[in-house]
Amino acid sequence: MLSTSLPGKRVHKLRHRLPRKSGVVVAVDEFQGELSGLVMAEAEFESAEQLSTFPAPHFSRFEVTDDPRFTGGSLASHGLPHNLSELLAANVS
Repeated sequence: MLSTSLPGKRVHKLRHRLPRKSGVVVAVDEFQGELSGLVMAEAEFESAEQLSTFPAPHFSRFEVTDDPRFTGGSLASHGLPHNLSELLAANVS
């Protein structure tokens, strides 16, 4: 009920929680609607050491933590970055 009373654009996604490995919680967001096809993972670390030893999931393409184009507000307002195909091509492992 709260979300229907708040103004603004919305992002629709399904959130999946992966089993904990080494105590790290990983949530995977599968976006819906206009952002369909975008999948982002988020991990929570208890320490810098835990972060440094955590292997990136096999499906991970590139890091977007500090990329303002991938914040919820930016995705809701502007959609996917216009150069997403270039970003993906540049980060193929």
